[in-house]
Amino acid sequence: MLKLLADRIQHPTGEIDNLNKRIAAGLKAHFPGLLDTHGVGPDSAALYRIVLSRLRWDDRTQDYLRRRLFEGRTRREITRCLRRYVAREIYPLIGPTRSAVCHADPSRTAS
Repeated sequence: MLKLLADRIQHPTGEIDNLNKRIAAGLKAHFPGLLDTHGVGPDSAALYRIVLSRLRWDDRTQDYLRRRLFEGRTRREITRCLRRYVAREIYPLIGPTRSAVCHADPSRTAS
């Protein structure tokens, strides 16, 4: 009896795996970059870690969390807003540096 139940469970699982593979192949054929996970990397992870540490230690961030929870926002929404806030706050500190090329001598950069 248990073998019959196990076979019944495995059959739909195999069908689901097969259909997922076919869907992924079709998406890759028609929309090549759709399934790529761009933007999920060390920068996003760093922002998330900063927000978690601020939620634990920073009184202003804890007050913000309480206010937004009282308003009915979810913790996920609050974390997303805080990540954006942190990104806006630290971007000027780590923004791209500009190195101007000296037109008189292209091998030198202007200071």
